[in-house]
Amino acid sequence: MQQRVAVAPLMHALDRPLHRDAFMQCEIVAALGGTPAIGTTFELTFVNVAAATHPMVLTAGASGVTLAGVAGMATVAAASSATFLGRVTTASTVTFYRM
Repeated sequence: MQQRVAVAPLMHALDRPLHRDAFMQCEIVAALGGTPAIGTTFELTFVNVAAATHPMVLTAGASGVTLAGVAGMATVAAASSATFLGRVTTASTVTFYRM
């Protein structure tokens, strides 16, 4: 069963990308309701509206966040978008995959 979860704290941080460069696992878990079950998944979509040369990069925080996949998978080029699947892999880790 799919469940929609409000992630306003994370979205607010993205409103000012120059002031924020990474999310930590504890922030993601808090946005998912505090104690998500292992295996819980969620989608995160970045839409980069920059006209040119300003990529967005999903960056792992200090601990608890892993970016899985090939090098460069976390970069969203200007004038494009990308969707990532986040998965709670343990009680203290979240892994992102590019879809």
